[in-house]
Amino acid sequence: MDTTLVKVQTDDGDLVEAFAGYAMRSATYDLASGTYTAVLAQGMEAASAAALSRMAEELDASQKQVAALQQSNTEMAEQLTAISSAIEGAVELDGYKLVVAELQGLEAADLRNVWDTVHQKVAGPVACVVASVTEKGTPALLAAGSDDAVKAGFHAGNVIKQIAGLVDGRGGGRPNMAQAGGKNAAGIADALAAAKTALGA
Repeated sequence: MDTTLVKVQTDDGDLVEAFAGYAMRSATYDLASGTYTAVLAQGMEAASAAALSRMAEELDASQKQVAALQQSNTEMAEQLTAISSAIEGAVELDGYKLVVAELQGLEAADLRNVWDTVHQKVAGPVACVVASVTEKGTPALLAAGSDDAVKAGFHAGNVIKQIAGLVDGRGGGRPNMAQAGGKNAAGIADALAAAKTALGA
């Protein structure tokens, strides 16, 4: 039985027409060109209408997965841009730099990664207070500081205790890192403003 290598556009009509009379051995999706490359076999094992339908559904599912990945990458790029912007706007306090940022769609655990990014990108003593509205619509707060920032007077636990109530939450932690959750995402802006005031920014 002969095999043929073809490229198939993602349009459903073209997909069925191109596959008529063939049985598919394998298929891959090329993100750059937006095409599927399929290895087809022609002959006695030609695909039935039901098999073609399943094939189209599988390829459509693959395309949706690629689209979801692209969306995820776009959102990640937007978050990195927001973090970079916040770092550029860092306030110089007495003994350390303070980075304050409001982000979207990050979970509480993700805010630790934000702190890691800030710590890596800012030279010298640095602290941050960051907040996010999670995918569930609830607020998440994090305050963190380098050892030198803590020595200069920054205390993450005290900051979070002072601002958590503004998002209807509770929290606390160590001098170098503290977190809080809450129920009122609308209070994030006030919470970050209160943190700046408390720290003298």
